Amino acid sequence: IYRHGGIDFGSPNSLPDNNDVWEFDIDKRTWRVVEVKTGIGSNVPEHRSAHTMFSWKGDLYIWGGMQEFGGQRHVAKPDLYRLKMKGQKTPQWELVKTKHRPPGRSEHAGVVYRGKYYITCGNFGAVGPGNDTWCLNLSNFKWASLRNGNGPVKRHCHNMWAANNKLYVLGGRIAVRGSSGELSNCSSPSIEEFVSYDLETKTWSTVDIIGDDRPHDLSEYTVLPLYKEELDDDPSTIIVFGGYREVELARLNEGDVEGRLKAQYGEEWRAYTIPYISRLLRFDVKTNVWKRLQPIKDVLPKAQSIACVDKVENGVIHLLIGEGYGIDPEFDKTSEENKEEIKRIIAADACAPDIPEVKAENYHSPKASNKMYEIMITEAFGDADLKNCWSWDIYRLADNKLPRLRIAIAPYSPTLHNMIDLTYEDFLHSGADAVLPNDEQNLLGVRVQLHGLVGRKELNGMVARCGYWMAATERYQVFLPLYESDSSISVKPSNLNLAGPVTPEELARVSITPSAYPRRFPKVGMAVQILNDSTSLRIVRPLMEEILDAPVWDEDTKLNQLFDSYLGPVSGKAQIILRTIGKIEPKTRSGFACVITAAKFTRPKNSKQAKHAKNMEIYVNFLRDLKERDTVRVQGFEAKVAKVDDSMVLKECGEWLKLTVKLDGVLPPVTRELIISPHVTVRCLHDQVLTAVMGWASNFHAYAFRKIPFIVDELNHDISLSSTMKICDSLEVMKESCWMGPKVSTALDSMFMPLYIGGCLANDTRITLGQLFALDELDDGKMYLQYVHDYGDWWSHSITVSKYADEVPNTSVAYLMSGQGGILPEDIGGMPVFMERINQLTGKLGVELEDGKFVEHVDPNSEHWWELLNVDIRRKSNMRSLFENPLEFNLEKTRAKLDAALRRPTQKFGKESLNMIARDLHKSGLTYENNKKCSVSLPKNATKFCAVCSVTVTLRKCSVCQSIAYCSREHQVEHWSVHKHDCKRLKKTNNKGK
Repeated sequence: IYRHGGIDFGSPNSLPDNNDVWEFDIDKRTWRVVEVKTGIGSNVPEHRSAHTMFSWKGDLYIWGGMQEFGGQRHVAKPDLYRLKMKGQKTPQWELVKTKHRPPGRSEHAGVVYRGKYYITCGNFGAVGPGNDTWCLNLSNFKWASLRNGNGPVKRHCHNMWAANNKLYVLGGRIAVRGSSGELSNCSSPSIEEFVSYDLETKTWSTVDIIGDDRPHDLSEYTVLPLYKEELDDDPSTIIVFGGYREVELARLNEGDVEGRLKAQYGEEWRAYTIPYISRLLRFDVKTNVWKRLQPIKDVLPKAQSIACVDKVENGVIHLLIGEGYGIDPEFDKTSEENKEEIKRIIAADACAPDIPEVKAENYHSPKASNKMYEIMITEAFGDADLKNCWSWDIYRLADNKLPRLRIAIAPYSPTLHNMIDLTYEDFLHSGADAVLPNDEQNLLGVRVQLHGLVGRKELNGMVARCGYWMAATERYQVFLPLYESDSSISVKPSNLNLAGPVTPEELARVSITPSAYPRRFPKVGMAVQILNDSTSLRIVRPLMEEILDAPVWDEDTKLNQLFDSYLGPVSGKAQIILRTIGKIEPKTRSGFACVITAAKFTRPKNSKQAKHAKNMEIYVNFLRDLKERDTVRVQGFEAKVAKVDDSMVLKECGEWLKLTVKLDGVLPPVTRELIISPHVTVRCLHDQVLTAVMGWASNFHAYAFRKIPFIVDELNHDISLSSTMKICDSLEVMKESCWMGPKVSTALDSMFMPLYIGGCLANDTRITLGQLFALDELDDGKMYLQYVHDYGDWWSHSITVSKYADEVPNTSVAYLMSGQGGILPEDIGGMPVFMERINQLTGKLGVELEDGKFVEHVDPNSEHWWELLNVDIRRKSNMRSLFENPLEFNLEKTRAKLDAALRRPTQKFGKESLNMIARDLHKSGLTYENNKKCSVSLPKNATKFCAVCSVTVTLRKCSVCQSIAYCSREHQVEHWSVHKHDCKRLKKTNNKGK
């Protein structure tokens, strides 16, 4: 990329003051000034700005523009200058002799097309903008004026491109004249007019703007034509980025601003309250359709940027867009401290309106930007020619390859909750001996059978769940299954019997019995409202703490609402809580809504506050009981694990363990097989191993592990189970098992932990995989774990752990041996929604559009296909760089991700909400990277990474100096020859410091 001259737009009175030619190396991402020959024989052009520049046959040309003369800006002479570069060791400027030159101008537009250079419109100085069009034949350098007829509106600061033997001109700025005919020095509004000039018929015509994404008023924007083939004359797609439009500052505080801007710009109206634009548009030359490409991350609003194609790989187009001027949040601050300064700027600016109502926050001072963005898009061409693109691999997916949910109908199944509202606890004895009055402690959520009812005889024999004791009527509130009834009934204890454990026969019978409503517990939509003066949605402390230690209600404090959906299993007791304080969607009974207000209502002022207070009391008591129950269990488990020392781990595990990880309930299977050091903590197993190999986002969602006595095979419902352990005994083990995870988490989905996992987790930073393996005797030499990632979507995994004694590859901590199945998107709504989206992307299901219309079929030729992929898959936190088939497994890429994760500094938990804020979940379709690297710079502290391999897990400090760390005994021995010279010296230094 080459740039020449220019002025500082940040200063209103700046003049062209340099003549440098800058070169940007696309591969190296570096700028340099081109050394140009001066002296005898050179004809260097004057300093200038607002000119045009183009390349032809290896040389650079500039024409027109504005230059400085006598301390004032003047239109430059209409001379054509050439910087001879081809075959030159040092480039040299020369003046090109041309015939029939057009009038000089600045801020015009130009384009090279089929051996000719075209210019149109521009600023003629004192007379204002024009609308003529000229052509320069590059074979003989002869200018010719093109017949104008009904030409375009006089304009400047516009842009143009050529395709299919037409010149296209879009937008620009027009001049406003006063009552006496004089040109305004301040007002120069942008326009949307879109016209084309037919080079055969020599006529201008208006081009209809097709599509919902109009370019709107636009000037000083960036144009980048994209070609299917390198030598094509005509582009197939035009990329338009950024730009400028004049904002009437006075009107931003006048009347219904929102309504006025919405009527003109739609839902994007807020972006048009500032003069600089960040939109990236695609214009399809074949169909004349405009389409906005939505960025995943925010892009700085800028004008006069530069752009180029970096490379095209596998249907993915890599662009570079950068430079320009506009609004940068780092400099464009409008805090109380600098409002006075801004007012002074407004007063000093001749173009600022002299109206006292203009708010300082509406005034923006532009800044030059040197930021470059790498942008990757696959939908740029959007036609049937990309038949080999990975998008068509998804579309042509065979039926037996489509992702589907497989539920094992068994008491021990981790996917049973997708079929029926039962958990493993329902297959065990409840612990109560009988249904006694006022015995909520033992009966809440327990399955009971109704009998002896006189008024409701049809309910006799039905099984329901026991709710709260109602002292006033001396009855229990009893809830029938939601697929039977969405209301509760009051029943005397004498009309209730304990239902007893669910038998496999009963389970099989219920699972095949037709029902008008889903038998599974509905999806739970939960909102937690927190009193917070901050406008940020950041979760400062765990949501359970927010609820248990809620402040007193204050109407003057802002109420922030945090919402998420839950698809996991729900314990019997949690089902009663939700049905007591929540609401079921009555029509389909497939959704449940629950609102928790984390505040103490000491004196409710109305019925609404009274309801919030009652619900809060019920939920807080539920949480306290859970926390009290699980704290004792966790403390005992942690004490037991702490007794397993390194010698026991070495004896039971050896040097390596083998892990087989399976995503539960998903077919075709998604599995990973790896070997791992037994010294890896459970925290690092999640954060730096499993998230990398399974494709999940790290430090973003809540997660938990627990030991289980068996693993279910969804294909044949078999279980891997110790031969000496009966199923009932194994379920009792699961009931008493302890979940492990972060002690502190601010992940949004941590709000769902009480619904099934419980009230407390064992500290996973103090528990290693080897300690768990050596904790109990294993009859078959295998340990089984359940791993849940994202409580909301409830991605459950089954992990088999065994000794590994075969040959070990050259690796430090973990090595991925094999795998199958691709990456599933997070926050999509679990497996059911993912299956629906894949069926839509393969043309087997129709798609409902935003306007309510229904399309029966979409394929990669359709904008709707890409919109579906972008919104529901590529925007997800773990899919941001997805430019390949997500259903395919790539072993080498996954190994590279694992290696990078192992060398990444260990992330601090309890800060997950920061990642939630940083990842904008409302935008989609486009990603950019700024010199993204796979590796991460190492911490300065030498005890935070291995001195040999740089991994940041399983670290042990040198026992002598405590100043360096290693991931294994082997690496410490390997490094001793280097470290021994420093070890004693560091020990003495440390002792002196003490």
